[in-house]
Amino acid sequence: MKKLIIKFSISLFFLIKAGYAEEFIIDDSNVVLCEGIAKRYHDYEEKHKELINSQQPRSDLIYKINYFSYDERLKYFSPNDSILNKKNGVTSLVVKEPLSKIALTSLDYFFPDIKEITFETHTINDNFITSIPKLPNITKLNISSNGIKTVGAKFIAENFCSLTELNVSSNRLGNDDVRYIVENLHCLTKLDISSNNIEAEEIYLIAEKLSNLTELNISMNKIGDEGARFIAENLHHLTKLDISENNIGDAGAEFIAKNLSNLTELNISMNKIGDEGAKFIAENLHHLTELDVSRNNIGDEGVTFIAENLSNLTKLNVSTNKIGQDGAKIIAKNLVRLTEIYISQNNIGDEGAGFIAEKLFNLTKLYIAFNQITQEGAKVIAKNLSNLTELDISYNLISDEGAKAIMKTLFKLIGLNVERNGIGDEQPIEIMEHFSNLAWLGVGGPSVTKTWDELNM
Repeated sequence: MKKLIIKFSISLFFLIKAGYAEEFIIDDSNVVLCEGIAKRYHDYEEKHKELINSQQPRSDLIYKINYFSYDERLKYFSPNDSILNKKNGVTSLVVKEPLSKIALTSLDYFFPDIKEITFETHTINDNFITSIPKLPNITKLNISSNGIKTVGAKFIAENFCSLTELNVSSNRLGNDDVRYIVENLHCLTKLDISSNNIEAEEIYLIAEKLSNLTELNISMNKIGDEGARFIAENLHHLTKLDISENNIGDAGAEFIAKNLSNLTELNISMNKIGDEGAKFIAENLHHLTELDVSRNNIGDEGVTFIAENLSNLTKLNVSTNKIGQDGAKIIAKNLVRLTEIYISQNNIGDEGAGFIAEKLFNLTKLYIAFNQITQEGAKVIAKNLSNLTELDISYNLISDEGAKAIMKTLFKLIGLNVERNGIGDEQPIEIMEHFSNLAWLGVGGPSVTKTWDELNM
């Protein structure tokens, strides 16, 4: 998709009229202009209705309407409004600033071809959402983090029946609100309903009514093993599932693993699965390319199951578990396709870091913080992983020597975190000067000598 972010409001509607933009962004640079045009358009329409409804002879009325249409309307619009020519060609709208009800009611006029709308955080709520007009071509709606509750959920369900993708994450939806959505939006294939207040009972309704879902994000709710079972037994078309932070144990992992064989991406982090749950996943979900089992209770045994069975993985997150150097070794030996690995807050040490660095040459992202890694481990990483674009080796023991090794060879880095490594006072300045093009950088602070487990005892 071609994208054009409009920064100069004076040319705003000329550019859209000319068909140069498929995506239009309402941000702080043009929201005032958009509001002004919408208000004048509203006044124009009201005046036009007033003329039509007036008790005048037909010939006189036609004259006045024509006159108004070509001359008097200039009282309402400026040349830069492009005299309200329809903005054909804009298919994607991103709203970064709150709009008035009048502006919202005009969306169908301004953007007749619109298919996707994103309302960014705190740009709309239940009081305003009902002002959106009928938009028959809308297939994708993102209304995350906007305080949408019952009124908003009901309005979406009744007015956006053609939606195939919906994101209502981080709102205030309860069980009844979910019912409105799932009972009306039968065309949905992608649904993000994370971080609301959803329990297992409503998951049954989602699983029963939305059987065509291919992607589901229901993280940070309260569905438990029972909710996991409802999903697993009904949503067999799923290829991507995020079920993190839902109080799911080994039983829930077993339901998912034995029923959702088409999964290519699974996030089951921040739950209560252990080595047994990891085994169920590893022995059944052979199509996985991305797996996140971080913040569970998985040790070297569970990681061994994963490494020996899921050879297609390109992205693996096993952070905050109980993995030692043996687990790191088995990962490095078997998962050679990995381009991203997140193994922070374990206990792999220099030896584990060495196994990873000497085997996983395709890595572009390595997150290995809190692992008791010294300058020796840092040197091995720097020597072997020259394709790294992101490295987090913070909260270790690499000292100045390790930092220098990283600066010497890892030229492709756009993100680096080496904080809390006992690096000297002058070294952070040297690092900042050396990596002047970094998108993000963390430096400074004394080293942490305790392991992650010792700090959390």
